[in-house]
Amino acid sequence: MNEKGKADMRYSPDADALIVRFSRKPVDHAEEAGDFIVHLAEDGEVVLIEILHAQEFLLEALQRVLQGQGQRAAQAKAKTKTETETPV
Repeated sequence: MNEKGKADMRYSPDADALIVRFSRKPVDHAEEAGDFIVHLAEDGEVVLIEILHAQEFLLEALQRVLQGQGQRAAQAKAKTKTETETPV
């Protein structure tokens, strides 16, 4: 965590891992779920998260976001077209 209280992120190209730090508390233990490793403090607070295979994860996430934007734009266009059409 930086001095402004925001999360710090860094990328490790050797491990292809994105590390997001939320707290400076010491890590007590970690739990793994697929490509995510969550490091927790003794009180259960999330200290940091590691995202393994980060490039693949981020590219897939970005692709889903862009596809969603395209779908919403197409729906808005179709709605506008329907609203402006006059019955014959």
